[in-house]
Amino acid sequence: MVVVKPCGYPVERTLAELELLPQVLPWASWPAVQAGQVFVADGTAYFTALAPGSSTLPSSWPPACTLGGSPAI
Repeated sequence: MVVVKPCGYPVERTLAELELLPQVLPWASWPAVQAGQVFVADGTAYFTALAPGSSTLPSSWPPACTLGGSPAI
């Protein structure tokens, strides 16, 4: 599984820029990409640490990443 979660980008911008990843990474060769296991999350909302040892990661993490249960791409 690959979770694309850039800090500072809302989900909409991340989705708009996903086409750039195959240009800079061996994207198509990754098993997770081939299996459709690529997900997008709001990195700032769900993964930014407030302080050392703390996190904003909610208990609903998997549904937040799957965008309603479907992979982003």
